[in-house]
Amino acid sequence: MQEQRIAGVARQLTETEEQIRALEGVRNAFVTQMLKDLDKEPAEPGEANLFAGMKAQLEKIENGDPVLKERQATLSRQLSDEQARWVAFNGQLEELEKLLAATKRR
Repeated sequence: MQEQRIAGVARQLTETEEQIRALEGVRNAFVTQMLKDLDKEPAEPGEANLFAGMKAQLEKIENGDPVLKERQATLSRQLSDEQARWVAFNGQLEELEKLLAATKRR
């Protein structure tokens, strides 16, 4: 069961890291497009709304980043805790096996 927990947390951590990379890719593409749009000819009357929309989109993308980073940190801690439990459990099993072997020898 502990191996399954570790595998599940590791899978969630991998998925979160993939989401972070995807978000960074979207952010980079968005900023690149925004910079291209800024290089256009002089602003037209409707472009103020366009830039306000871009700013709102960028804020939305950036607000998702801290959430994913916190999830990544939480999952990393959880994975570490689960692995430590597994090591402790294996240590206890080894001690029991030694005691059992010593009892059989007597």
